[in-house]
Amino acid sequence: NKHSQKLSKQEQKGLIGELYILSEVLTPHISSPEEALTCWTGPTGSPKDFGIGHIAIEVKARRGTSEPFVQISSEHQLDDRDVSSLYLCVVLIDEAPSEVKKSFTLIDKINEIKELYKNLPDIQEQFGQLLNAYPHANFGFNIEDEYTDRYTFGGIEYYQVSEGFPRVTGNDISEAVSRVAYRIALNACSDFTVPETDITTYLNGGKWENGS
Repeated sequence: NKHSQKLSKQEQKGLIGELYILSEVLTPHISSPEEALTCWTGPTGSPKDFGIGHIAIEVKARRGTSEPFVQISSEHQLDDRDVSSLYLCVVLIDEAPSEVKKSFTLIDKINEIKELYKNLPDIQEQFGQLLNAYPHANFGFNIEDEYTDRYTFGGIEYYQVSEGFPRVTGNDISEAVSRVAYRIALNACSDFTVPETDITTYLNGGKWENGS
């Protein structure tokens, strides 16, 4: 059933959130678009959305007007044992009527990123493969589906996930328990907010490149 492939509005927002981090945060601060794209590890099966050297980024989208909660879908998403720093990036995305200026569709956002790779056919193809592998699409993401829902972008909130951050990890539960889904109230996380520069300074340093 072709229709069942289509991403729900919530899933569209999730993908848009990841594409925002890719295009607005990573790509401007990483030496090449190819390198930035290899950091998008979520579609290839990693529990974290982005892995860059010694840091990882988990991206969540939420409505700017809603109560400030985010949904965590496993005990691995906020487990920082295998990285030196883990950031939770919450992208504010609201649904918008079509007449709202600066509103956009998921396809608009995808095309904007394709434009970044317009002279790099291999990278365009790699980006397409990552979209096709996007995990929330039941049979892979299909760009030919009609995505007419419109959204507006309301900014990004950054949290560093460290000692004391409210979360459930593999350390907290029996080995027999898995796929633990839970919600976090972001207003209880204000002590963990950090500026975007915590991430971009690391990216600009380039120390993580080539696996070093």
